[in-house]
Amino acid sequence: MNIEISILFPFLVLAVWTAMLGKNIKSNTMVTLFVIAVGYYLYDEFYAVTLYEGFRDSFGGMILLSLASFALSLLQKNKKYYWFATIAIFLLTLYSNGAFDKKKKQAVQLNSTAELFFAVDDNVSETEIKNKLAQLNLSPQKFDISVKNPNSTLIDNLWFVDTKNEADVQSIYHKIDNIAFVKWVEYNEIVQVNNFQLNDPLSSKQWTSSSFQLNEIAAVLNNINPAKKARLAIVDTGVDSKHEDLTNVIAKSGTDKNGHGTHCAGIAAAESNNNLGISSFNVDGKFIEIIPIQVLSPNGRGDQLKILEGIVTAADLGADVINMSFGGFSFDDKQKAYVDAINYARNKGAILVAAAGNSNRQAIHYSPANIEGVITVASIDNDMIKSHFSNTTEGLRMPIAAPGSEILSTFLNGKYQTLSGTSMAAPYVAGIIAVIKSVRPELTEQEIYSLLEKTGTKHNDSKKIGNIISPLNLFSEILD
Repeated sequence: MNIEISILFPFLVLAVWTAMLGKNIKSNTMVTLFVIAVGYYLYDEFYAVTLYEGFRDSFGGMILLSLASFALSLLQKNKKYYWFATIAIFLLTLYSNGAFDKKKKQAVQLNSTAELFFAVDDNVSETEIKNKLAQLNLSPQKFDISVKNPNSTLIDNLWFVDTKNEADVQSIYHKIDNIAFVKWVEYNEIVQVNNFQLNDPLSSKQWTSSSFQLNEIAAVLNNINPAKKARLAIVDTGVDSKHEDLTNVIAKSGTDKNGHGTHCAGIAAAESNNNLGISSFNVDGKFIEIIPIQVLSPNGRGDQLKILEGIVTAADLGADVINMSFGGFSFDDKQKAYVDAINYARNKGAILVAAAGNSNRQAIHYSPANIEGVITVASIDNDMIKSHFSNTTEGLRMPIAAPGSEILSTFLNGKYQTLSGTSMAAPYVAGIIAVIKSVRPELTEQEIYSLLEKTGTKHNDSKKIGNIISPLNLFSEILD
């Protein structure tokens, strides 16, 4: 449950109202203020989310508001404790929403040539947009993207601006947000790959093969005829389509000047049982077809606009599964553009998988890991415990844990390399989901996640990072 900071408005009105009971104050005035405050809170909860999500979170908020009201009524006669409790609840709410998290604020980086982007009403002309922004000394540019179903998303109606001076970003954000035809504004945050390279020599084998009984699973899958070849989009730095262990399972040619995307592709879908390289669940290459979508630069970084384009493009290319092994701190815990793009992909039948992040903190403050509708993957090591670097996934709806430490996979120039990170854990899960969609294409996102969680292994850190994925149990359940 994600309670918005706007719950403070009705809470403060309620606190003042309770404190003033019995004094010369018009109750009608307080009722009006309270209704307005609650209305704003509900608007904030329902904006840019599904009806179910809005009801779920707002119901939780109203329960907390009722409990706070009851607590204050008990303390009404003792003003010292009453105001102490009020201030404590106020500060606790701010803290839980990251208001005092200096580390979070400092870690967020924006695209220096396009710090902000915004959505506008459909009936506004380009001339009107440019003239209005010119009054703020800004030169807006239309985000150039092709969308197959434009009526299902706002992504094709986005504009971005260069504020010229980073110190003015917040001020300009609020000025744009106040323009009548602007639906919302967001910071164009930089994301990066979620891995780091170990100095140890390359492993001679994959520890996941024995720990997760890959040979036994392969023996079962070898006798299965899939209903279709699932399309798995690797939204990343690109994929080296000429790699010996990938060339037969890639839908279109691609390049990768970083290696991260190629490494993720190998974990998810390297051709197995071909007397070459590494093994994955893509036995004989008959279950998964890789769609490489390059959104990150050779240094492993990219901005949110490029990520949004990649998600929409993957969905329009018919991806059954979309892997996102990147992310970073986010200014907004509920980002409207990410929600819009991810819902666009989900409505087209794609299941989205994201890396939790590598800062050993809570993934709820990282995007796209914290977006509703995404399966968020934390990392475990070969001792089957949480990797020391992995973010935790408390508070997220669809957490799961998978191998992410010292993972051997495909790399640049036909080589194989060992990397660690939640970036490696995410494609492990994405590949398994793709095999499921290949064999049982009728299964929905929620049905598949329920199976992941139900067949997963409970452990001491399950509440922090979710159950550990158990492929053998999972496929036994699916194929039974």
